[in-house]
Amino acid sequence: MRFYKIRLYFIIFIVLITVSIFTGNKEKKHEVEPNIDYSKNELQTLFMELNERTNEDWLKTLIKKYDLKYTVTQYNTDSKKRKGSLVSTNYYTISKTEIGSRKFSYDGDYVEVQFDDINKVIFAEYVYKRTEKYMPYRSVEFYAENSYNADKGYYINMHSILEKRDKGVEFKRGDRISKTSLFKYNTAEDGINELIKAAHTNWEE
Repeated sequence: MRFYKIRLYFIIFIVLITVSIFTGNKEKKHEVEPNIDYSKNELQTLFMELNERTNEDWLKTLIKKYDLKYTVTQYNTDSKKRKGSLVSTNYYTISKTEIGSRKFSYDGDYVEVQFDDINKVIFAEYVYKRTEKYMPYRSVEFYAENSYNADKGYYINMHSILEKRDKGVEFKRGDRISKTSLFKYNTAEDGINELIKAAHTNWEE
């Protein structure tokens, strides 16, 4: 009799483990608000107009076209003119109102664009405005060329969502292939639409 009880407990234990595995891997469904407005503001439109051929003069033309503000700082990046060397290149922060050095405390949305030393964009990022609701991701990244962890294209980092962590695109370093939490989008508009949707989703349920 005792043998049958132990066997029964063992079967129940296996069933519970199996259920927890399948339910744990199931992606949670979060409630999305109806009738979301996907119209784009000036910063979002500017970001959508960037491409791998963008140079600083064209970026300034877009900034003027959409009546935006910008600041320029310099960061080290790999030189295209002198292989193996680091050079200081321009990094633009673009916003509707002046940011200055307040980027990390700024409540509005903004765009960042980095150039190389042959006046070509290498990276850009659109950051969504701060919201009262929690958002697990707030930015779309644009790689204008193949990067160390992603190919050219538009990405959102979803590391903060447990079900999507390390389930994004793969990248190869030598003989090793690793998973990332970067999810690729076909266009800048697709990525921005994902942010707008995230801002109107109940993530805390």
